[in-house]
Amino acid sequence: MKLQHKLSTSMKQPVSSYQHILRQYGLTPTQLKHYVYCGNMDIKPWELYISVINLQSCELLDVIVPILKKTEASFKLIKDEKAHNGLNAGDYGEDQIGKVVVLYPKTKTEMLMLITAINLVTQKFNGPLCPTAQRIGKVLYADKSAFIKAIKNQVEKRYIRRKRNRLLGKYYVPVSIIKTSFKGTAYKAVSLRKLSFKTCLIKEGNPFALDDHWGRTIKDRLLWQKKVLLDLRDDITTPSFYDYFEENEYSYLVIQYVEGNNLFDVVRTMYGDQNWNEISNKQQQTLLNYFLNVLDIVDTLHKKGYVQRDISDSNFLIMGDGRLCIIDFELSYNVITKEPEHPFPLGSIGYASPEQLRMECPDYKADIYSLGALLCFILTGIPPKHFITGDKKKMGLKLSNLLHDSRLTSVIIRCLAQNPAERPELLQLKIATQTFIHTIKQEL
Repeated sequence: MKLQHKLSTSMKQPVSSYQHILRQYGLTPTQLKHYVYCGNMDIKPWELYISVINLQSCELLDVIVPILKKTEASFKLIKDEKAHNGLNAGDYGEDQIGKVVVLYPKTKTEMLMLITAINLVTQKFNGPLCPTAQRIGKVLYADKSAFIKAIKNQVEKRYIRRKRNRLLGKYYVPVSIIKTSFKGTAYKAVSLRKLSFKTCLIKEGNPFALDDHWGRTIKDRLLWQKKVLLDLRDDITTPSFYDYFEENEYSYLVIQYVEGNNLFDVVRTMYGDQNWNEISNKQQQTLLNYFLNVLDIVDTLHKKGYVQRDISDSNFLIMGDGRLCIIDFELSYNVITKEPEHPFPLGSIGYASPEQLRMECPDYKADIYSLGALLCFILTGIPPKHFITGDKKKMGLKLSNLLHDSRLTSVIIRCLAQNPAERPELLQLKIATQTFIHTIKQEL
């Protein structure tokens, strides 16, 4: 597979700007940062938001712009498809997710009229949830002050937020929330299926979260993880797949709950306020053995045809027996089956390779870059986004002064090469790490 074959060649052509659609209807928008504006922006007593997935943006504008023009409504619109993707992915803040179009009705009467008209023409559209607003239609939201003061009694009951049911699906009782984000919530839960009372982890996908150029959402990512977990269940230490179900527009992946501490916390705790040369010889060996365990896991993945694409300190748990468990395959790609057809973007800051961020076709060498970044973290306790710089010579000098091992330093710097072809093979990285461990043992 050619390293430089770009996925963007198979993507639909992005819309350079949404302004041209507004101009087709005789409007004269002005642009400021990520938005284009129409109307009077000085008066903003109310705010309504229209959420839509990227794939439906132009079609949505064709049905709502005539309404906005006729009513002379003031509004702002995300400027183009690229900014639209960033908005729905949380790049501009989670409080902005879904706010593709923001309407500024000047009076309560105008607001109620816009709500009725827009809800009527947007029933076929889909969009991610707006986390900080009240849903009042299929893709329409209101700021909470407007919702409480003016329109609460006119909103369909299905859009009023209620307390969550005690059960998720038919069998799962949530006992605690592990993490909440715009993508959804991760729960620790107990399964009542066959009265097993097994502890499980439930990954919830919010409706239409993380939509992309191909119309896929978090639902597709969860289904892909299901497929990968089933394929790898006999090959590596990873959570077992239990179940997948959908409920009220939400998607749920149920997997084994694994007890352990993530690699980030373990490394930072081991260092405390010390550096590599100040921690004990035994601690140094422990950290490097964790990395060798990571290498073995990644080696197995590569032999199965998978590029992991999200090797980071947060994706490995250290279990009670000292073994590592890899916990997430959302971004993985199989080079043998060429699945998913379009790899999911993008990756963890500091760990994702340059070509991965450019959305080029995945190759095993992308994981080599991430492994180099992970080893930098293990050796320094500093997250790669704060340690890895464009000045590889300066970075190499820092590592060399810290490790006093030119061979391992050289291999790490090669792992982080901009050109994938210049990166070493996984075996070379493993041998260099084993040799360094042997050197440390001799110092005892």
